[in-house]
Amino acid sequence: MKNIYTLILICFSLTLKAQVNRDAGLSENDLPPVPPLNEPGAPVFKNESLIGITCTPNTFWGISGSQVSEYAINGGVITNNGIIVSATSPGNSLSFCNNLSGGAFSPTFYSHSASSAAYYDGAAWLADPATSNCSLSNSAGAGNYLYYNSYGASCLDKYDGTSFTQVYSAPQLKFTIADLAVDDAGNAWCLMGLATPNTDSIMVISPTGQVIKQYPFSMNTLNGYGCFLLNGILYVGLGGGNPNTPNTMLPISFVGNSAIAGTPISFTNGSLDLASCNAGTPLSIDAPLSPPGNSLWFTIQPTIVTDHISCFVTTGKNLTAGITIHDAVGKLLYSEQIRNPDFNSKKDIDVKLFSKGIYFVTVNDGKDKVVKKFVKE
Repeated sequence: MKNIYTLILICFSLTLKAQVNRDAGLSENDLPPVPPLNEPGAPVFKNESLIGITCTPNTFWGISGSQVSEYAINGGVITNNGIIVSATSPGNSLSFCNNLSGGAFSPTFYSHSASSAAYYDGAAWLADPATSNCSLSNSAGAGNYLYYNSYGASCLDKYDGTSFTQVYSAPQLKFTIADLAVDDAGNAWCLMGLATPNTDSIMVISPTGQVIKQYPFSMNTLNGYGCFLLNGILYVGLGGGNPNTPNTMLPISFVGNSAIAGTPISFTNGSLDLASCNAGTPLSIDAPLSPPGNSLWFTIQPTIVTDHISCFVTTGKNLTAGITIHDAVGKLLYSEQIRNPDFNSKKDIDVKLFSKGIYFVTVNDGKDKVVKKFVKE
């Protein structure tokens, strides 16, 4: 019966249209042609399936078995919302950002295929033709920013949908977990150290490759497989092989110049990389470590010594850095100038004759100053 009523209405509409045309003195040949759907000027119909990946509050994702699952953090509990992308990914990295490759499905997920970026188009993963000179195994993104790096290496690449640009490299430093995070301002957040899996700092690198903040943070991050920023908090996923907090998600907050580890959240899964939306930007980076155009970074190893310390210094281009050592009462015991034509330098200093106690090592490049301490036994 419903179909009969529909047919009657259609016939009535066509009859009425013909009568209006006759009254206006128009024939069928006088009416403007309707262009085919594939020609300019044709009606455009929105495909609701091309909205992109939905971002909801407290959401993050993990890739496992080349499929993407969705999770949510609520207080100290993580819930699994199930698989949302079953198409097989070509790589084990995972990031979330706008579709930089020109696809209509946006925002979306990115991964990698060998040395190329790959993105999810709503039905399958597509690899872009551009290739990176860095080894690709981890990725992170936010908005129009997308970065790739590799665990145990020091090369950070930015991808714009067309080509890769290496924005940061410090040969003496290593990425100490198999992931990185990106805030809403496009800064990359990386756990760093002299050797894996020993993390000694969290470094914030701008889209132009400047180190804008470095937080001291010492931790064994063995089996650290993923991280992401969510509402300004950095979460680090630690697998069953971590000796301190296995099968947990560790929240890290930032206050001033400090990175503060929170209470680990139970999280057992087989994910190989993590990503999120609603990254936020931790407020503490409003006071940058280094002014624009400079990127002084400095650390020492070991911090408890008997005979010598190794100073690792990264400075801006063509800058001379001064290294000084003072004792606890301020007496100058050592001073030297070093120049870094290759931006990076390692300086071994003999402290065998120093008395037992606490000492302060200062590196000053004329624009910024960093102070570290060590204990002589």
